[in-house]
Amino acid sequence: MSSFDSLVLEDFKKGIKGENIGIPIPLKRVSKVVNNIQQRFYTLVGAQSGVGKSALVTMLYVLFPYMWYVSKERREKFKVIYFSMERDKKYQIQKMLCVWLYLKYGKLIDVPTLNSWEGGLCKIDTELETMILSGIKFIENLVDSG
Repeated sequence: MSSFDSLVLEDFKKGIKGENIGIPIPLKRVSKVVNNIQQRFYTLVGAQSGVGKSALVTMLYVLFPYMWYVSKERREKFKVIYFSMERDKKYQIQKMLCVWLYLKYGKLIDVPTLNSWEGGLCKIDTELETMILSGIKFIENLVDSG
């Protein structure tokens, strides 16, 4: 067997065993395009300014993998080194919290709502406050997991 055959067969056999699934992405259409999150893959995201590239990358490569990691109760540490040159840390964390609230509870809010700014999507009631407080603990663990 040639070394080329062994390279191809190695991944083929891993796939048959279900070992090439990667980290799942909870967005079915995106998952099909990028084949979940895989080792040794580079994803380049490009588009016009202000269309959500940074938000997409933050969700795909930080929040979703952490949610998967927590659901599997893994022993190894979860670590992401993430640099954003657009938004500060607080704003990025608040955006992740808003996405987590949508994924967990189906509740759509934005950062202005979270901060009770004028123009937010809704007002924070007792039920939403409880959801936000549970999300804050989740996001705190994400930020402190490294």
